[in-house]
Amino acid sequence: TIHANLTDIPSNEFYGAWSLETFDVNASNPKYTADDSGEILLSKDKTELISWPYAYEYITIPDSVTKIADYALAETVITSVVLNNVEEIGDYAFYCCLGYDNTKFTELTIPDSVTKIGKYAFYGCEELEKVEFTDTNGWSVVNDEGERISIDVTNFDVNNLIYASDDDTFGYADYTWIKDSSSTSGGGIANYTDTNGISISNNLYQKTSLVTVISQETRIDCSDEVNGIFGLYWGGSVTLSPFAMGQYEVTQELYQAIMNENPSVFNDDTLTSGEIQELRPVETVSWYEAVAFCNKLTKQTMGEAYCVYYTDESHSTVYTTTDASNEILPYFDQLKKGYRLPTEAEWEFAARGGDTTKDDWNWEIPGNSGARYEDYLDYAWFTDNSQSMTHQVGKKNVNRLELYDMAGNVQEWCWDYYEADFTAEGLNVTNPTGYSYDVSERVIRGGYYDSIHSDCSNFILWGWKADPLPNADGTICFRLCRSL
Repeated sequence: TIHANLTDIPSNEFYGAWSLETFDVNASNPKYTADDSGEILLSKDKTELISWPYAYEYITIPDSVTKIADYALAETVITSVVLNNVEEIGDYAFYCCLGYDNTKFTELTIPDSVTKIGKYAFYGCEELEKVEFTDTNGWSVVNDEGERISIDVTNFDVNNLIYASDDDTFGYADYTWIKDSSSTSGGGIANYTDTNGISISNNLYQKTSLVTVISQETRIDCSDEVNGIFGLYWGGSVTLSPFAMGQYEVTQELYQAIMNENPSVFNDDTLTSGEIQELRPVETVSWYEAVAFCNKLTKQTMGEAYCVYYTDESHSTVYTTTDASNEILPYFDQLKKGYRLPTEAEWEFAARGGDTTKDDWNWEIPGNSGARYEDYLDYAWFTDNSQSMTHQVGKKNVNRLELYDMAGNVQEWCWDYYEADFTAEGLNVTNPTGYSYDVSERVIRGGYYDSIHSDCSNFILWGWKADPLPNADGTICFRLCRSL
């Protein structure tokens, strides 16, 4: 029995519970439900299969399911599975599935909807003799260090899926399997290292690529930090989880494609010769609208199950553009892999080059020491070179992570709630998100086209009201981010 207030079931909670025939889920539970038979525990929207411990022999994944959770069918006695519309298969999802009595689990078809297979998903399924990928294009494997290897699945060696790299029989079961989103006909979770950009309905949008900032959990020792967000944790530390960030600020073209509107005040009338209007950064976007955009983009590229923002603390109701219009405060599910705003710590970490051991970690502006005034001219649009307007993204020099325009063009929303007097000296924190949930201002970072050059610094902290009206002067944009 799943009671109404039980909303945080660990992924392996029912692993090995082979006699568990029925889930009885309270109808008021905001996060979980069961299928009609009661055998399958599902997310409330029925897009994620949480657990099916009583699965046996021939099974078919429900049509509504796009994600199979970690351990969902581990060590069950299935002999055949039809994956239907599944896009993501979680870690250990089919771990050690061997079959039932004399009928073995020998064949598997990976449909073209699948774009991610988690670590050890089919590890130990040693009766498998044949695995067929319906879409053989764009597959690669990624290890915990972020090393990536392209893999040919045309004439597939099943050992690659059922054995790990440290086994006597070599395989890639301990790697995450990713299909490049640009190689599929649409939908599915995007490849987080995709340098080609975001593709929607086979239309690849320019200047939308993401780059991996860190591929493993990283601790920043703040004992010597005196400036910026990390200086607020002086004497302590900040740990960040793996994440990727957009190389560019969100363009007017992408915003228009997702939101069916372009609120920007800078239009063709102010376009600099040789630049492309659609590739200027979108602006005059509230913090609420930026949050809603991220969810809507996630829905179109990956599916609603990957959305990061919700209207409730239990993360059961996805945040929408209507919620943004009503200025409803969203909640942030940091475990989800969809598009989102960066936290302030992520933004500054990326702006400073993403490596505390490199010289650029202490530089004044992203990509340059800022020792000379002339340095700013090459890395930022600000009051002395912008003609008081925005410019096409990606026209200035990059930082070491190949991120553009972080010093100046438009300022950028972060997720965090802003408080001018905030300090956290001596604290050791993981993935910090700001001061408080209910303060009225949100963090913005970076300089903009009318900033003086010293305000384009890596270390300047700003806050701004989240509602639309104060942002009508075209100074604030945002940059996409994703947890990995």
